[in-house]
Amino acid sequence: MVRRYIRYRRFMKHKTKFFRIHKLNFDDDKWIKKKSLGNVALFIGDNSSISVLASDFPGCLPNCIYFNHDNDRIAWDNVPSHDYGVYNIESEEISQPYTIDAKKYPPVWIVPPFEASQL
Repeated sequence: MVRRYIRYRRFMKHKTKFFRIHKLNFDDDKWIKKKSLGNVALFIGDNSSISVLASDFPGCLPNCIYFNHDNDRIAWDNVPSHDYGVYNIESEEISQPYTIDAKKYPPVWIVPPFEASQL
């Protein structure tokens, strides 16, 4: 489970502050906090979410959460999406690798094709 912590301000931009990740321990029926995703990268957003092995995709950072949030675009017509970033779980820092132009368009993850042997 991934929990996103967002700072909300009335009539202002909402901003992701940090994430927490948990794994369900089925034996104890308890959520265990995780401190690493290892070689996994998560792509999460309002439109879809996936996980990939970062080493399978050049340029993809391991132990990171790529995120976008476009709920404001849906709620408020013509309000550009503004909450994009890459959260590094180890350093707990958010980077903004996207250009300003990226914020003009609705966010969507482009998912690479998978072969049947990869599933």
